[in-house]
Order: sequence, then C-alpha cells, then structure tokens
Amino acid sequence: MCALLVTSCTHEKPKQPALTWENKDRTTMRWIPNPVADLMFPEGTFVRAITESFTAAQSGPGRGIDAIRAVGYPGFDHAFNNGWDLDFFGESQGFDYLYPNLVENVGTDYAEIVELRQDGDQFTAGVCGYGSLTAGKMTDGTYHSGGSQSLGHAQWLIFGPDPKLPAGQQHPPLANQRGPAKRPTDNVFGTWVLTCIDFAATDLPQCKKLAPGIPNNWPKPYVRPDPPLTLPNDPGWPEGSSA
Repeated sequence: MCALLVTSCTHEKPKQPALTWENKDRTTMRWIPNPVADLMFPEGTFVRAITESFTAAQSGPGRGIDAIRAVGYPGFDHAFNNGWDLDFFGESQGFDYLYPNLVENVGTDYAEIVELRQDGDQFTAGVCGYGSLTAGKMTDGTYHSGGSQSLGHAQWLIFGPDPKLPAGQQHPPLANQRGPAKRPTDNVFGTWVLTCIDFAATDLPQCKKLAPGIPNNWPKPYVRPDPPLTLPNDPGWPEGSSA
C-alpha cells in the first residue's frame, strides 16, 4: 500500500529546455611579423594555435575540458596538457561574464612573438597581445572598448614534444599554415604540448604598446556608434583539410 502511495505521488520534473550557446566572437586575428620567429615554422604554428585556442575556449560552451574540446582548435585538448586551471575555460568566464549586455565582440585582434629561444627540444616564446582595436557591441548598438588605455598584455609559453610519447610517435606542428580561414580544420599542433604558461608576464616591455594604427588619445572607456575596423585574418589558416 505504501509503495503504491509513493508511486502515485511521484511526478517527473518537467525537463528544462537546453540552452543554446552562441559564439559572440566576431573578431579576426592578425599576427605581426617579427624577425625573432618565423610564423611559418612549426614553432610559429604552435604559438599561434595555442594562443588563439586559449582565447576561443575561454568563452566556449560549458566549462573546463568541455569548452576546450568544443571550440579549441583540433588537438588543443592534448596540446593544452593541463597547463592551466580548467576553471579558466567556459562561457561563464568569457564575454558574457564580463559584459552582460554584450551582443558580439568585433574588430581586429593583434598578437606578436617578441622572443623565442630553444633549449634542447623545448621552446620558450614571449608573446604580446594587442586588443585595442577590438570592441564589444552592446544591446544599445554602441561599441565599447578600453580606448588608448588598452596596452598590450604579455605572456610566456614553454612547449615542445610530448615527453610521454616515444620518439617514433612524435610529430612536429604543421609548417606553412596560411590561408583565409579563421581557424584550422586539421590538428596543427602535432604531438607537441604546452609545459608552462605565464599569463601575466612582467618582463616583456615590448608588449606595452597599442595595436597598430591606434592613436594615444582615445578615452577610456571609448564608446562609439560605429564598429572598429575588422581586417582579414593574417596569416590565417588553410581552408579545408589537407588529409
């Protein structure tokens, strides 16, 4: 009798509709050439792909490894190598979290390898990111940015072949990666992995500058009616798979 009573009083909870994730990143990425590193060499490919994947996964759907696998470049889940706190990744840490009224992020992001050295099979790269030509489009139609106060940020990356794999299974990152696509279709990381990252480097003074073409008198915050210039990706990635 009790079993029947319990059964008769049990109701299934209505299922909540699944939330649909929307990629609000409409920016492009341009890498500034620097003689210290060839962007077409394997190490240049790795730096580009790991840097861009970190940015993409920060605002990806879900949290942690789910965001990494959803929007990181193919192979990023291996190349990432648990190099940073997984809580850093996911939509609650990205654009929506910072700007609740954000419609989309637009403009041109810039990055530059300013230092690169090799010690055995490990590479150390100093990377600058310049976001002063990007802006957030808000629900009122205006575009917001940090203006001329948005100097570049600096980070150190240490990376190389995966020490857990034997030499016969190692593959370097793909070379000569260039094209019109925003992201690669293939795994461009090879079997290389990130072994250390310093997101807030203080010893790269080369990074303390604005994106190319930005005057030094924009206010902060800089609110404007028109979007910043969105230039093509450079060098970009090949369209389609080479497989």
